[in-house]
Parts: sequence; C-alpha cells; structure tokens
Amino acid sequence: MLHEGVGSVAMMMVAIDCPEPEVGQPKARTYAGPIFTHYEFGRPVPERMTDEAWKSELKAFKVPPLSEWASGFLVPGWHRN
Repeated sequence: MLHEGVGSVAMMMVAIDCPEPEVGQPKARTYAGPIFTHYEFGRPVPERMTDEAWKSELKAFKVPPLSEWASGFLVPGWHRN
C-alpha cells in the first residue's frame, strides 16, 4: 500500500522565466517561500498507517528519505529527513 504524508516546513526556491515580462520587469524571477516536506513510502496492506502513527514517527524523526525530485527546489538545511 502506498502511503503519502507531509512533514515539517521547508524552504522552497524557484526561478521562473517570464516569456513576456511587464515593462521594467526582469525576464527571470526567483520566488522563495515555505512548503511542507512530502513523503511517499510503501507498507504491506495489513500495516496501514494511521494519522496518529505518522505523527508519532515524525516526532521521533523516523521518516523515509525525501523524494529525489524534491531536492531540486528545497533549500539545503531547511528540512530534516
């Protein structure tokens, strides 16, 4: 069974190219802001995790590694695995 959960707050940075910027505005812009970390992991069906069990694992820092795709926009040091 695939489980998905959110964790602690992390900082995200994204650079966006604006094909038609407004007059006086740069073509590329960078945005930063808080997001929740996201986890995906599998468990056997009989071991379905409850919200309370997930919260307990978060508090004990017993979480799987973050998805590799998230490393492209998370600011290093702003999250815990």
